[in-house]
Amino acid sequence: FVGLAAHGELHRARPAPRRLGVVGLGVGAAAGHLAPSDEARFFEIDPAVVELARAHFTYLSAAEGEVSVQVGDARLSLEREEARYDLLFIDAFSGDAIPTHLLTAEAIALYVSRLEYDGLLLLHVSNRYYDLRPALRGTLALLDLPAMHVARTRDLATDQDPSQYVVVARYPERLAPFGSRGWAPMSSLPAASAWTDDHANVLEALDM
Repeated sequence: FVGLAAHGELHRARPAPRRLGVVGLGVGAAAGHLAPSDEARFFEIDPAVVELARAHFTYLSAAEGEVSVQVGDARLSLEREEARYDLLFIDAFSGDAIPTHLLTAEAIALYVSRLEYDGLLLLHVSNRYYDLRPALRGTLALLDLPAMHVARTRDLATDQDPSQYVVVARYPERLAPFGSRGWAPMSSLPAASAWTDDHANVLEALDM
């Protein structure tokens, strides 16, 4: 899918092995993109989702790389561990109840602190009810972090929804390959107030 263009770029730019962190397990589909020497750690708050992914899908069991699953709140788990990731993928915003604590300035700063120096933070921010990109633009500006975004809205299959992704790095040169593939700077989006642990205006993000 579109967001794993970041994973493809990672494969080209960094020799194996690569370490991938994923917040939001779903059915474990991201594990299907691993190379044999890669390692992926999934963070999932709902044990029932983990049971479903293991019992009814084969992405985790058939992954070519090494896979582990951490059950619990992803932000708390990342705060406790000291692992560094080449790619950290945040995929927890598709539902109608937004986990705002995973999208605040403090959360973004934590994610970046868990990246290797040339690592990438990829956020899947698609949602049927909210446009999270303007708030995310404000939050990234507050942190002075370079970022780009892409939206897939055309040529969709009948069972596909539009998708929106944002990729973040420590320095702008790391994002140059994405510009050549149609990703745009965050400055091309409308701006909204930054989200912090003290204030997050979810109503402002309603896509009406």
